[in-house]
Amino acid sequence: MLTTFIQAARLIVYLERLWAAFIVPFIVLAALLATAALGLWAPLPFILHAGLLGAIGLGFTAAVVLAFLKRPPYPTVAEGRAIVERRHHLEHRPVTLSADSLSQNTTDPEVAALWAKAQQQASKQAAKAGAVRAHTHTIKADKWALRYPLAILLVFALWLDWGTGFYDLRQTFNPVEKQYALQVIQGIDVWVTPPEYTQQPAFLYKAKGATAEAKSQLTKIPRDSTLKVLVHVSEPLRKEPEATYGEAVTMPLKGNTYSASLKATESDTLWVTYRGRTLFEGQFSVAEDLPPKVTLSDKFTRTPEGMLDIPFMATDDYGIAKITAIAKHGDYTAEKELVLPRVGATEIDDSSYADFTAEPIAGLVVDFTLKAEDQAGQTASSMSLKVQLPERPFNHPVAKKLVQLRKTLFQYPDQHESIAKTLRQIMDAPKEFDDNKRAYLSMTFAYRTLADNAMADATERTMGLLWDAALQIEKGPLGLQLERMLNAQRNLQKALSEGADSETIDRLFRELAQAMNDLMRSAQFGNMDMESLTGTPTLQNRDLAELMQKINDLLKAGAYDEAREALKQLEKMMAHVQFGDNPAMEEFQKAMQGLQSIMKQQEALIEEAFNNEVAGRMTAEQRLRQQLLGTKLSEQIQALQKLGFDTSKLNEAMMNMNGAFKLSGRPGFESLVYEMQNRALQLMQQGQQGIAQQIRQQMGYGGMAGMRRDPSGKLHPMAGENVEIPDEAPETLSRKIRKELFDRADDIGRGDQEQQYLRRLLDAF
Repeated sequence: MLTTFIQAARLIVYLERLWAAFIVPFIVLAALLATAALGLWAPLPFILHAGLLGAIGLGFTAAVVLAFLKRPPYPTVAEGRAIVERRHHLEHRPVTLSADSLSQNTTDPEVAALWAKAQQQASKQAAKAGAVRAHTHTIKADKWALRYPLAILLVFALWLDWGTGFYDLRQTFNPVEKQYALQVIQGIDVWVTPPEYTQQPAFLYKAKGATAEAKSQLTKIPRDSTLKVLVHVSEPLRKEPEATYGEAVTMPLKGNTYSASLKATESDTLWVTYRGRTLFEGQFSVAEDLPPKVTLSDKFTRTPEGMLDIPFMATDDYGIAKITAIAKHGDYTAEKELVLPRVGATEIDDSSYADFTAEPIAGLVVDFTLKAEDQAGQTASSMSLKVQLPERPFNHPVAKKLVQLRKTLFQYPDQHESIAKTLRQIMDAPKEFDDNKRAYLSMTFAYRTLADNAMADATERTMGLLWDAALQIEKGPLGLQLERMLNAQRNLQKALSEGADSETIDRLFRELAQAMNDLMRSAQFGNMDMESLTGTPTLQNRDLAELMQKINDLLKAGAYDEAREALKQLEKMMAHVQFGDNPAMEEFQKAMQGLQSIMKQQEALIEEAFNNEVAGRMTAEQRLRQQLLGTKLSEQIQALQKLGFDTSKLNEAMMNMNGAFKLSGRPGFESLVYEMQNRALQLMQQGQQGIAQQIRQQMGYGGMAGMRRDPSGKLHPMAGENVEIPDEAPETLSRKIRKELFDRADDIGRGDQEQQYLRRLLDAF
């Protein structure tokens, strides 16, 4: 048995010596395998990977060869016995002694007996020996004991890589296969979706193949944009790629695409990596959303009914959502939202009507501002202007009284009892307001609210009821119908500016058409003969019907921008419509009719004087008529001046008429008198044209100023000073346009939608 232990000890010692000799190649190999199984070689480019692997392979081979050359000899039997004795701490080398023999030259029996006894004792001691345990002797070769952590790391790494079939380990020793694995990545797309408030579409930042390193570029994007990363593959990857923007997220596979979405709240770099290798790199600079800017012009215009036409300019980096006109007087604030040409426009230079006449602060000086709100909800205000809000004109005495009571209630709400008493007196005389039942009902509710005065909003409700009663008395049902029509028109304008769907736009247009239809059935526009007096076309049912038809055609054709312009024209038309009595307009009409009569009489007088025995010499009766015409002209001039018109031409005409009268009694001055009479007539005609231009500017009529009617009754621009001569006759141009439309409509290569549009053009043309 001892012999077996000795042989085992020899083998163990030999293995220990081999371990010490080959410890360096083992450490190199273990480190290589551990890093390979952990995937640390995956990010390396092919050339670096192959070169480093080759260098480590050469070093490992050299270390193995050197260790082989320095390999230890196999231990002898004597070394085996000595190892057993040392490992078991046997004194006096009993194993060696028990195997020794007595020298052949020794014949002394005592020596032989002692030798035998010593061997017997050595055998007993050697019997205590057992199997020898292995001990490493590599302190000099591995003085930092790297073999232990490397062995543990190697086992752990192989355990991790075992689930993928040792994929990382295989790719480390086969960089060609690793490079081929990247070829399954077909490309990388990064879509940037700006937040909703920007109204900007998503765009493709970069589509880059995965086989080449992505070059970084700086791109400015809005804050809170979404970065959607798409990695397209021809077959699934062994592991999921990662996308990093502030935080790292894994990209799950769906179909043949790995995808991930990240939110860009700060400027950062987007990385797309696979197994530690960078596939994509992009730098993004996050831009802040700046607040809007709005500028209020002080060039307000007022309509006859007291509406304000407010010009303004507004800008925003991503678009204006809303602009509100704010009038503040003391603690009272009135707000009116303006109609924008297009919600979301980054630059707006426009004007919009706002009606503050129903507010109790109408007629007072207010702090007037505009507040703009952008798509993200940020707001900004314009500079404040001191503006006197216009009042709606009331001519009916009862309506005036109700409006005055309303103002008193607003300024002195504690006088509600006296106001209620006055209101009761008005109600007791219904004949004074033509027994208007709607007005009487509103006044009844107002009276009861004032008498109770217990409700928190009693004052506000009473003011609204008094306003309704005043409108009913002054305007009748037409006032409410006009308000209904204007509201429908503004609703349609707002829907167009907000980009509403076609069904909503169609519904709102039908509501507008119905409101307009009801208004046109109940009202007659253009009852004054303004066109014959000033050349200014008056608002008639035909004009409105044609404009409504134009709006309908534009909406059906999808020409929303043109439809918005037509709606604005309609708004301006209706904003200048007046109902009820208008003393100023009646005075103007009388003055213009008088002026026209004077012109006719002056022309007749010139002809009569020219036909006298002495051409141009007036009779006594004709001289008196000339004097009376000058006096009448003076009266009309005074009336027009009171209405605010420039009468300089008429003043000059009056001077010529007076001069003609004074010189008409002197013989020999007939030629000069005749010239002065004709000069007066020409100046009156010029004065009438000048006043017509002034009234056109005041009335506006949404593009009808400077218009005339042709023989068919349609409106056309009046000839002005700047007239452009066309290059070709309208008939020739018309034929060319029609031929072009026919040629395009016959082109079968055009889409159905375009051909239908061309046919509609041909029908209209």
